[in-house]
Amino acid sequence: MPVIEFKKLVTVPLWIANKWCVLPYHNHPKGCPNHPKCKFSKRKHVEAEYLFDLDAPKYIVYASFDLKAHAKMMKQKLPKWTDRQCRCLLYWQRQVDNRVSKLAYAFVEKSGLRGYHMLAEGYGVNVYATAWLAGLKLERIRHINTVRKLVLLLKIKEV
Repeated sequence: MPVIEFKKLVTVPLWIANKWCVLPYHNHPKGCPNHPKCKFSKRKHVEAEYLFDLDAPKYIVYASFDLKAHAKMMKQKLPKWTDRQCRCLLYWQRQVDNRVSKLAYAFVEKSGLRGYHMLAEGYGVNVYATAWLAGLKLERIRHINTVRKLVLLLKIKEV
């Protein structure tokens, strides 16, 4: 099962993390079009240190997806499409999200973890840096061939 236990959760102040949502990218000069009405807006107001027990074991659960092969298959099916169209996440992201969720639920069930929360972003967590330090190789977005969708499993503090 693609699971990594990790020690260091990399966080940044919320005022920095919240700027990631407005970084410009292709056809979105103002960043994420869902910002600020994002369904994850609660995650943008609480820092991880206040919500999660950082002394408890922490895990990364991930699923890999061969985007290069997918783009090649799409290009064969639709030869007039550009490389950007062939790689468009609308045609593959949901299945990878479902796969990583199923893997995470299976790991939680198998391990008997209680009080854990699945986190893909938010709370000031730098997911890329956390995964990198844990040894999970992630490709840069501009040159990506293998997508690794991941969730962090963190224990919620008991009050």
